[in-house]
Amino acid sequence: MKASNKIQKFLTALLIIFLIYFIFMAIINPITAVISESLWSKNGLNLNSIYKVLNSNRAMNAIKNSFVLAITLTITCNVLGLFMVLVTEYFEIKGAKFLRLGYLTSLLMGGLVMNFGYLLVYGKNGFITKLLVQLIPNWDSYWFEGYGAVLFVMTLGCTHIHMLFLRNAIRSIDFNLLEAAKILGSHPIQILFKVALPTILPVLLTLLIMTFQTGLGAFSAPVMIGGKDFQTISPLILTFANRPRSREIAALMSIFLGICQLILLYFLTRNEHKSQFLSVSKTKAKIQKQKITSPLLNTGIHFLAYLLLLLFLLPFIAIILSSFTKAEALRHFTLSFQQFTLQNYVNVLTNIKGYRPILTSIIYSALAAFSAVSLMTIVGRIIQNSSRKFWSFLLEYSFYIPWLIPSLLLALGYLFAYDSPTKLLFGHSVIGSWWILPLAYMVVSLPNSLRYIKASYYGVDNQLEDASKMLGASKIQTFTKIIIPILIPTLLALIAIQFNSLIDDYDLSVFLYRSSNPPLGIEIRKNANPDMNINAQAINAVYSVILMFIKGLALYCVYNSGSQQLNQKAGHL
Repeated sequence: MKASNKIQKFLTALLIIFLIYFIFMAIINPITAVISESLWSKNGLNLNSIYKVLNSNRAMNAIKNSFVLAITLTITCNVLGLFMVLVTEYFEIKGAKFLRLGYLTSLLMGGLVMNFGYLLVYGKNGFITKLLVQLIPNWDSYWFEGYGAVLFVMTLGCTHIHMLFLRNAIRSIDFNLLEAAKILGSHPIQILFKVALPTILPVLLTLLIMTFQTGLGAFSAPVMIGGKDFQTISPLILTFANRPRSREIAALMSIFLGICQLILLYFLTRNEHKSQFLSVSKTKAKIQKQKITSPLLNTGIHFLAYLLLLLFLLPFIAIILSSFTKAEALRHFTLSFQQFTLQNYVNVLTNIKGYRPILTSIIYSALAAFSAVSLMTIVGRIIQNSSRKFWSFLLEYSFYIPWLIPSLLLALGYLFAYDSPTKLLFGHSVIGSWWILPLAYMVVSLPNSLRYIKASYYGVDNQLEDASKMLGASKIQTFTKIIIPILIPTLLALIAIQFNSLIDDYDLSVFLYRSSNPPLGIEIRKNANPDMNINAQAINAVYSVILMFIKGLALYCVYNSGSQQLNQKAGHL
């Protein structure tokens, strides 16, 4: 027993040393490197970078554009998202299940793929653009660029958070409240705005803040669709970071983005703490869909719901059709059975240059997701069993830091802190290193993983641990043979969720990827350019279909082996 205790103490000491090293190397040091790069020089405090930003028209316009996009996106996305949830969950609409599936295609596509899909529809060579040029000869082929196009795509692309979160809130409304209001003579629209929506107001406020945050840090949509006249903060940070003389400007703008993120997170947590859900009955009745009594209003809402469905399905269908269309025909967007081909898939799946980005993204994302969940499983256990509240608090919130900063700031931090060989990396640097991207993926996945895993431990019956100890099992044996098997469904679901969110990453990848081995996000962005080689868009369409298939498979695994556990754990947060 004494030998076993010594081994446990030795392993615990090694683990603590590793965690301290990891937190400093992967989280703290990169952040301090960005701050140092922007505000300090050899002579001490240096505010020249602030002066440069304030006197740069390009930087100030990017900041202005980001705030304009964030404000307008908050309005358009939340109005549209609320409408989508109401027509699928609250009102009695014909074909509601079909509408729901169509609206959720944005969850399968993700940001990059959805941007590419809309370029296929409305871009320079898109079929809608070709149709408009035929009808109106003077029509500008580059009409789908700039602020309006970015707002349009992001409005549709960001509504999946409403379909995931607001949908559950709508379904949890107490039907007794709606029936009581109806008995008192309230009109269905009055019931909606004065009874139903106030009960889910905290969720709506949270979605407002999340949407503003997304708009402020927008990256892929402004890069792919914004054109030359509409730049936002995030793409400009990348531009400045690639110029040695402008790196301090990039660092300062990333810090500004981080400060905005902190402020938004403050309001988000404050809203969560003050949330009060209205409920007057001890037993809630399951909500029943409300019938729209006005024929004119009913027809109008049905028309808008299916028109919106068309807007969602157009890029989805365009991507699938394009993947089976000959490259030359796709260049002019000539779709017909005569142009059908499987050669695009053959070119990608039988050529190492074609399938390497797919394998790279799968390996990087799987490695990062598995590592993040595994590490946080151990950290969550330490936090749960620690008798020293201060140190467990410090450990927990150290891993929450990546939540508080934009991923761009973290990526810049790695470049600034480790652009040359350093002792912290045992004589290595991140430049040209393959492992830095999986590490960055892993770090941004840590907070969410810890949040769910920590809650999962509350669902484990303490009596099982006590019984294990009484039978003479060590702490390690109890952990591996009792605790882990109970948590396996939740851990697998969480790995799938993290994998899904990382496989098409662009924000981190564009800063840290290895040029000889680019991931899918980089390739999709590069091939989306209509002026690329003739096969680029066909290859991109194949990449997009494969990516949607992988995401769909991961989502299927989540919702069939662990989603209930995740939802239950979320209730403990």
